Amino acid sequence: MPMILLVDFSFILEWFSAADPLFLIAQSIGIVATVLGILCVQINAPGRILVLQLVTNALVILNYLLLGSYPGCALCGVAIVHVLYNYRYIRRGKTPPRRSLYLFFVPYIASVVLTSKALLSFRPTAAFFIDLLPLGCALFFALAITQEHASRYRVFIGLNALLWLFYDFFSGAYTLMFTHGLTFLSVLIGIVRLDIHAGKHGTLHAEEEKKEPVCHEES
Repeated sequence: MPMILLVDFSFILEWFSAADPLFLIAQSIGIVATVLGILCVQINAPGRILVLQLVTNALVILNYLLLGSYPGCALCGVAIVHVLYNYRYIRRGKTPPRRSLYLFFVPYIASVVLTSKALLSFRPTAAFFIDLLPLGCALFFALAITQEHASRYRVFIGLNALLWLFYDFFSGAYTLMFTHGLTFLSVLIGIVRLDIHAGKHGTLHAEEEKKEPVCHEES
């Protein structure tokens, strides 16, 4: 007779019932942000990608704010401004200048450094190197939303999610590992489905993407 292991998961319900209402609201918002983040890498329309990124970052800011994670709020706040800057050009049929990448990376760095005690102390501790990871996240996000093609967007946003995954692990944010893990998995699926698989069958997504580029040099 095989042994049947019965696991009592009632402690999970007790934990949620005793949790702070703000915490539960934050987790609900995080679920919505996760779904939108997955959708971002499963479409080939850069304009829609920017809109979804705008909404997703707004939800993430609210999520971090409810949880008291102010460095996350600051970083995502800069990301929202960056997305709005790019979308303003695209909505008028123009393309943002590449110099915006360098323009916005300065506040990206400032938002992380000024909210990290470890980085401000400038000591080679574990916390110092862990807090460097969001800087890489900011760089890859900035590169992602300034790409000409959605295929390149997927590559950089995948690297962004991967770094966030490591940061979540080392900082103990295990629930966010689920969010960024799903995003990274969705990126891989999007690359295989929209880029690799379609390319083998002779479908040129680049032609479609050029109709509405995310960003390239000003004419």
